Amino acid sequence: MLVRVSLRRPIDKDKHIREIDGLRLFAVAVVVVSHIVPSVARHYQDVTGVKTHEDVVLRLTTEGGRGVTLFFVISGFVLSLPFLRASATGSHLSVRRYLVRRLRRIEPPYVVSLAVFLFADIVLLRDSLRSLLPHFLAGLGYAHGLIFNARNPINSVTFRWRWRHSSTS
Repeated sequence: MLVRVSLRRPIDKDKHIREIDGLRLFAVAVVVVSHIVPSVARHYQDVTGVKTHEDVVLRLTTEGGRGVTLFFVISGFVLSLPFLRASATGSHLSVRRYLVRRLRRIEPPYVVSLAVFLFADIVLLRDSLRSLLPHFLAGLGYAHGLIFNARNPINSVTFRWRWRHSSTS
């Protein structure tokens, strides 16, 4: 209970849209389920005898990309609201203050999750810190895809970026 209270952020009830929170929860649930299902799909097939590609429910739960897309759409909407309000009222919105606030809200959980996954890889998977440290540092700088052209082995659900080579033939 103490942790829950300490992590709460103040909510302006006049600006808060509860329905958006519900949609965001749905989007997150789709993503979480899509990460869990593949790990249990083999056991599911063993127990039920139903092949995973034939089960409609299982196929639907593996559509995590749709949850990510929905989450990004919702986030884009929510992040644009301060700009829309400032435009509608003719007030000034400090872009610098806005970006610093976003960074202070997003960066700590990302760094903590990357550190927790690094620790888990070292303790549970017996990977060496020496082999994972370059991936950790590249992940901290959001540059893992640029540097390694692959998913980060510490946290594979983070951004994947690939070079696109254009053919000039």
